[in-house]
Amino acid sequence: MVGSVDLVSSMLALWLALSLRLSTVDQPTYDELQIFCGVACLTVITNLCIGLYRAMVRRAGDALQFRLLRAAVLSGLIVVGVDYLDYGADLPRSTFVIYTFIYFAFMTVTRTIWKAISPIIESNTNTTNVIIYGAGVAGQQLLEVLRQNNRYRPVAFVDNAKALHGIEISGLRVFTPKDINKLALTEFEGPIQVLLAIPSATSEKRRSLIAELTEAGHQVKSIPGMDELIMGKSIGQLTDVQPNDVLSRQSVAPDFDLMRNFVEGKTLLITGAGGSIGSEICRQLIQLAPKRLILLDNSEPALYDIDQSLNYIQTAVEIEAVLGSVLDKSLVNELLSAHTIDVVFHAAAYKHVPIVEANPIEGARVNILGTHTVATAAQNSGVSNFVLVSTDKAVRPTNIMGATKRAAETIIQNFQSQPGNTVFSMVRFGNVIGSSGSVVPKFLSQIEKGGPITITHPEITRYFMTIPEASQLVIQTGAMAQGGEVFLLDMGEPVKIIDLATKLVELSGSYITNKDGENGIKIEYTGLRPGEKLFEELLIDEENSSTTTHSKIYKAREPQLQSEKIDSFIKKILEACESRSIFLVTTSLRSHVP
Repeated sequence: MVGSVDLVSSMLALWLALSLRLSTVDQPTYDELQIFCGVACLTVITNLCIGLYRAMVRRAGDALQFRLLRAAVLSGLIVVGVDYLDYGADLPRSTFVIYTFIYFAFMTVTRTIWKAISPIIESNTNTTNVIIYGAGVAGQQLLEVLRQNNRYRPVAFVDNAKALHGIEISGLRVFTPKDINKLALTEFEGPIQVLLAIPSATSEKRRSLIAELTEAGHQVKSIPGMDELIMGKSIGQLTDVQPNDVLSRQSVAPDFDLMRNFVEGKTLLITGAGGSIGSEICRQLIQLAPKRLILLDNSEPALYDIDQSLNYIQTAVEIEAVLGSVLDKSLVNELLSAHTIDVVFHAAAYKHVPIVEANPIEGARVNILGTHTVATAAQNSGVSNFVLVSTDKAVRPTNIMGATKRAAETIIQNFQSQPGNTVFSMVRFGNVIGSSGSVVPKFLSQIEKGGPITITHPEITRYFMTIPEASQLVIQTGAMAQGGEVFLLDMGEPVKIIDLATKLVELSGSYITNKDGENGIKIEYTGLRPGEKLFEELLIDEENSSTTTHSKIYKAREPQLQSEKIDSFIKKILEACESRSIFLVTTSLRSHVP
């Protein structure tokens, strides 16, 4: 379309230049028309060759003017060349100078008009008007990304820095945060979408901003945080909500020196490396300069994803992805002996309560026998540390999954009581926001579909932590362990699931349906699932808990079973799994786990 306009503009400019030069309205002869058409066609071809049409007019900046001036000068030279071909029309020599200025003016005016009407055209499509919160480097980079497509139309910056207020950056004016509501009323006549471009902000600052904006009725999206950008995410990967944003407590800062001293220069094995927790443990570990990471997982897609993610990061850490099961004794023994493993992080487990409840044999095989297989190999090969990733559902369990994880804990306690140099420990935490078993992805999917959100009970509560918090906790506790302890994080107060759902709905820019039945996201209560608790606990015996060198991490020593009972239990579970007897699995668990 722009080329067609330039074609007409060239012919019109040449006719006008000739008329001005002759001081009369020129009546073009046949020869002059040939020159007009020849100049116009060659001009458009030249513009195409110099890349003038590759730039999007509605997104173009100041550099476009220089391109237009160069194109006009080249077109003027074309007039001279075509005239010298002698079509029978002898154009005055000064015509090409006048033509150059007129053609440059025509190109500038037509593009200015198109740039002005583009927002009007775009506003009639699915383009979303947005304000970018943060006028720093990240905000400016986000602006450039958004200008490459029509999905978002940036209209203003907002920033706390007084020095930026009132100035323009890349064509957008910078306003104060207090102006957001005013902009909503004057520019959009209603709620707007705000894009947070402050990756370095603390989680507390982000939560405060999001709460303030959502309460005002604005939908909020965010670019990845600084740690995610370091891990390779793009500025333009906008998300509706970050897991940290729904936590009502302050995230617990890790002791990086403690973690680095524990793993630096060592060879580490991570089982279940492709899972939610296992993959994040890998991402945390690779930043702490270990010598080698051995990734073990039985899911090929999950193993591929974490392997690619880690190899994307340019480090000297050796990475080996091993496809296999923790139940494969030969494979596990070979890994531990061939690589001289220093530390094992055992995150491989089946953890979804309804799935394990419906498949108790597989749950027992992986969670109990798999743990026993890896722990046995670790002890035999002289691994210095073994850390079991457990769950709060192992405390006085009411479901198969929790019972199998508690059984795994008793196995690790028993290994610690036996002769050997391996330090065995466990880390127990609550629900991890954003993991595959968390309610957050489920709620977000339901919100995206327009509801309803399904909750088992209006009074159900859970402890929550983020995936990075959980993974850092696992690494830190390994460094603190002396043998046989169970570690846990200060999780603050438990969160009501209904409150969590409401917060997620608000962050999505919607609202919960009220009693009058107005359109919104509905809440449906489905009833507690088999084995599900209204609330979770973190300790079996709180009186035996104590503090650690980290103010937010606690440890406890819990009751331990005799080795004979552990051995007998493992034999029963092995027999039950081999005979595919659900009855024997459940009765063995009931007799072994309180």
